[in-house]
Amino acid sequence: MINKIIQSAETKRKRPRILRWGVTLILAVLGIWVIRVLFLLAITPPLRINTLPPDEELITHFYEHRADIEELVRRYRNYVPPPGTQHGEWRKLGDTPELFKRAGVKRLIEISPTWLPNPYSLEARQRDKGIVANWREAAKYRTLAIRPLDTRFYHNVVWKDLVFMPVAPRIEDGILIGPIDHLGRHSHQRVFPTLNNEPPDVERDTCAYRQIEPQWFVQMCRTLY
Repeated sequence: MINKIIQSAETKRKRPRILRWGVTLILAVLGIWVIRVLFLLAITPPLRINTLPPDEELITHFYEHRADIEELVRRYRNYVPPPGTQHGEWRKLGDTPELFKRAGVKRLIEISPTWLPNPYSLEARQRDKGIVANWREAAKYRTLAIRPLDTRFYHNVVWKDLVFMPVAPRIEDGILIGPIDHLGRHSHQRVFPTLNNEPPDVERDTCAYRQIEPQWFVQMCRTLY
């Protein structure tokens, strides 16, 4: 009788230990699983989905409003600010505000690169060091992004613009070759047949292009993943 009581007491003492071991084992397995998941998330590129409207919508908008869009570009490039004023004053002059609305354009944005005369001549860049002698006339050398009013072309950290370049750039093997600088360096941008399916090479803080005409492009840019 006494032995049975002792055995029963020992069994009761073992049960909590077995339970603790079981809980410890389960927690260890869960911990390993969580670590594995976190590791896979760290090494796996994030899924990136292009939710923007197709290029064709922006291209159609360009052709339907081409006269107004080109007039905006012309006014931007030809405006020479009087002393003491900024170049941005051009957008307030005359019927320019109404022209923006008719063109379906929110604003024009100066982007890289700047295309100085003879943009692929190293000799020319070594002479001028890539500096515009008269800054008031620099606008005519700028690359311009034309931001549409349609906010569907801007989503979170990725967006599409129209782009005008003052020269027809060289494009070789899907690479847009920018103007040469005084050290003999070129910028390079990828050019794709379409930007509807997000190109895998459009990484953070970069842009890719689709050519519409020699000097006109659709540009898609990304700031973050």
